Amino acid sequence: MFLAQLLDPVGQATPQGLNNLGQAAWTTTDANQQFARFFDGTKVQQVMGNRPARATALNDAGHVTGQLLSDSLSLVYSWSPDAPDALVVIDIGPGFFTVANAINRKGQVTGMVTRRNIPTAYRWTPPSPTAEGLDPLSGAGTLPSVANGEFINDDGSVAGVSSTPGGQVHATLWVPGQPPRDLGSLGAGNVTVDGFNEASQVVGQSDLGPGVHHAYRWSAAEGMVDLGTLGGTNSSASAINASGMVVGTSDTTDPGSTRAFVWSGGAMKSLGTLGGGWSAATRINASGQVGGTSADANGMAHAFLWTADTGMVDLNTRIPTETDRVLQSVVALADDGSMLVSSSDGLLLLRPKAP
Repeated sequence: MFLAQLLDPVGQATPQGLNNLGQAAWTTTDANQQFARFFDGTKVQQVMGNRPARATALNDAGHVTGQLLSDSLSLVYSWSPDAPDALVVIDIGPGFFTVANAINRKGQVTGMVTRRNIPTAYRWTPPSPTAEGLDPLSGAGTLPSVANGEFINDDGSVAGVSSTPGGQVHATLWVPGQPPRDLGSLGAGNVTVDGFNEASQVVGQSDLGPGVHHAYRWSAAEGMVDLGTLGGTNSSASAINASGMVVGTSDTTDPGSTRAFVWSGGAMKSLGTLGGGWSAATRINASGQVGGTSADANGMAHAFLWTADTGMVDLNTRIPTETDRVLQSVVALADDGSMLVSSSDGLLLLRPKAP
């Protein structure tokens, strides 16, 4: 069973992170404006007071990053609940629009800044007053070029995407002090980055040809490995844990039917459904618990938690039933089994109930 706590009302919350201290960050919308919010484990705090802002990432120290918003531009910030009035606005250099995508335990931030309509990746390391630009695979100053830092691990390595000299977009690894590394592709098309761990393993999907893409896992030792499918045409990876287990979604041999999967030890395993025709895995934690969403027997989206011992469990059967609330999808999963879950009532925090 889980203890359920409503963090934000229906239709207004865009969750961005849950750490292993039970803290959460998200963006809420009120009167058509966006505001950053932080849950410290006990109460909800306003990250920027009433100043329009988005929260886009959270680390295990409780530091939040995101964008301050104005009519014409956005500025990246770093905020700590230990010093809520000591806001750090990160100098990323000239650019009319900036995005913060990830923050590591050291407080380093990565994301994208748009300059002259060209998206460029960056890495910021506190307490430096300025951020470091990350060159695209196509070379610094090459037009057109695209680069976006999407994840950063604790050694400062950044995983993201970048344009190649051939005009494709490939998964890219920026290791401090080294040139950008092209992680390749499974075919001749574009590649996404959807997960990154402390071992610098990267997951996402890669085009194999027109209308066909497969999930992959990249590592320095093995390169890019095609994870295959559950018998259908396409698959995609959504997350990877510390030991290299991958989760995602795959087509099956039944047209229009998809299944959540976990990939480990070279094999892809279907996690089944909650009685409907589809499921999708969104998160995995260090112990191999998997969260996601699945159709139930009535075709309604229900949040699930899967473990090797229990299989797929409908989380709606694991919370008190005093309301008509429907838990729809797991959007964040901590190592202790705590979860952020989207629901018909809004954003909920579920914490395992002590036996």
